[in-house]
Amino acid sequence: MGLYASKRYLNTHGVPTSFGELQRHSVIGDANSDQVNAGLSAMGISIDQEFFRYRCDDPVMTWNLVTSDCGIGLGHINIADKVSSVQRLMPKTVEFLLPVWLTSHAELRTSARVRRVFDGLAEELKRVLAPVY
Repeated sequence: MGLYASKRYLNTHGVPTSFGELQRHSVIGDANSDQVNAGLSAMGISIDQEFFRYRCDDPVMTWNLVTSDCGIGLGHINIADKVSSVQRLMPKTVEFLLPVWLTSHAELRTSARVRRVFDGLAEELKRVLAPVY
């Protein structure tokens, strides 16, 4: 995960270069995400409910808020770096890994079709995530 904002947002509000400057911006995130909070804490960044201007527990909606010029938020590096309308912020300061889980229904054991789809998803995830890990 890395920190991103739309180029339009940054043109209007400026580019933060430190955690202190970041606190003066509209930060979008989920204050209840243990994994994200642990990742930020490991970097020495402690957050509370007041840190986020906009709180959202749906990562897709959070990313849509970032790309819609609403503020600064976390994005998956291997995906977000390919979006030309956003810019990564503080890449040497804010970056951490989150685990990826691929689960399936019990039919995986009894259905060849479900198994093929699952195996295809697993291979594609490995390919897409390999540059990050």
